[in-house]
Amino acid sequence: MPIIQGRWDWNLSLRGNNGMKTGIIGFGNMGKALAHGLASAGIKPKICEVVTEKALEATLQGFTICSVDEIASLSDILVIAVKPQELPKLLDSLGKHTAGKGIVSIAAGKKISLFEKRLGTSNVARFMPNLAASLAMSAVAVSYGEKAEESFRNDALAIARAVGTAFEIPEKLMSAFTGLSGSGIAYVFSFINALAMGGVEAGIKYDDALAIALATTEGAVAVLRSQKVHPSEMVSRVASPGGTTIEGIHVLEDAGFNASVMKAVIAAARKAELLENDWK
Repeated sequence: MPIIQGRWDWNLSLRGNNGMKTGIIGFGNMGKALAHGLASAGIKPKICEVVTEKALEATLQGFTICSVDEIASLSDILVIAVKPQELPKLLDSLGKHTAGKGIVSIAAGKKISLFEKRLGTSNVARFMPNLAASLAMSAVAVSYGEKAEESFRNDALAIARAVGTAFEIPEKLMSAFTGLSGSGIAYVFSFINALAMGGVEAGIKYDDALAIALATTEGAVAVLRSQKVHPSEMVSRVASPGGTTIEGIHVLEDAGFNASVMKAVIAAARKAELLENDWK
């Protein structure tokens, strides 16, 4: 699974620097994160947002607001960041403007083939980011239509990297990625809270316990990234014979910790697969 790391330091910059015009439809959490990520790279996208409060927010943050017709006709790449239930009406409006254009969809559960068929283009990419996109630290799945041009694929990767780390995957693995990352970030939140609550039970105030849990989690991730070893090897390094760590690991294994996390990923992935729905 190819990993395109970093934000803009691998020279995968959008052609926006040389005239490629990018528009974002939807200024919710993900649309906003992408807008600011692109803007920080020197590429100011235009925004289409029909909710008055969100449109005003985008304007106050320095973005130009356009109508659907305007943004579709003016943009070379359109990022569709609306809720799935809003797509039918939107696609009806976009279709007359989008033949051959680049389309990036963040609409959960909607397949690439839908956009190819409804918008008359083979240059389609599908993203699955997570909540950390707001800090440009999301894992972002990126899938393309089979006939997508190489230049568009590079542009799509650059857009994904505006909000974190891009992972190129076949579309058939999008549901699995949702279970692992899209939903998985919530499992990490749950673990950190549980770790902090354990500290509370052991006598540490929650705020202090949470700070310790966060520092511990960040340190663990940093070690794995820097040493490039299997997590299980690091567990064995920390757990000394007859010590405190192996005592705690025993309790986790007794409670089915690993199996429970694996089951959570699979359950979310299966649910994501069930929600996949392509309009005919």
